[in-house]
Amino acid sequence: MVITAVTMLLEFFGGLWTNSLALLSDSAHMFSHLFALGISFVAILFATKEADEVRSYGFYRAEILAALFNGLTLGFIVLWIAYDAIRRFLNPTPIATTEMLVIAAIGLGVNLLTASILKSVATQDLNVKSAFIHMLSDTASSVGIIVAGVLIIYTGKLWLDPLASILIALMIFIWSFRLIKESVHILLESTPKHLSKNQIIATIKKELPEIHHLHHIHMWELTSGLCAFTAHIEIDDVTVSESEKIRKKVNTVLRERFHITHTNLQFECKK
Repeated sequence: MVITAVTMLLEFFGGLWTNSLALLSDSAHMFSHLFALGISFVAILFATKEADEVRSYGFYRAEILAALFNGLTLGFIVLWIAYDAIRRFLNPTPIATTEMLVIAAIGLGVNLLTASILKSVATQDLNVKSAFIHMLSDTASSVGIIVAGVLIIYTGKLWLDPLASILIALMIFIWSFRLIKESVHILLESTPKHLSKNQIIATIKKELPEIHHLHHIHMWELTSGLCAFTAHIEIDDVTVSESEKIRKKVNTVLRERFHITHTNLQFECKK
């Protein structure tokens, strides 16, 4: 996070100094990823806080609210970049291309260094993999700025700088749109995208033939990666102790097969 923050500030003030909108756009791009890393860190801190009488589920949704705010903020940043790019297309302004290339090269070096650090563990952890992909997009942005700077030096076409900024803004827009879409999906308590109700029913009934039917099934995410599950389960008229054994078996299936750890199961006697 520290490396990303320093590089973001370097590109921001470097963009103001060199009058390069592409550098300013890339600093906004890096800000989006820095903010995402910050959200993950804050979410970890909030997750350690215990639930209370008012917030029975704790503070897990704080991460999702922050992500939604981040996505909306990035939307306004994209609009600003697009407006300034159009203005510069119509009225090109001089750019300190040499300084612009030096700053972009530093940014590229930092991105490559960070990507190499993350690459070794990117296949083992989903969050690290996500950060690695974001870092690759930052690397692509830096390469684009360098290419635009070199072309400006040799061709003198100043519109290449706002063109590069538009491409970077498009990347930010795609990232922010996905972020808003995923945040709203969770806030609406929709079924997690990686889970299928029919598949869960089929798996449970296959593993536990003593279960006759499952209905009133609800699944949602409290926050990213933390799913809740409720259901009514029809079984034979058995003792409470026997139903408890069935409950534990169901929870084991949900935990090991579908990574669902928060459940609320209601048993009913088969009619």
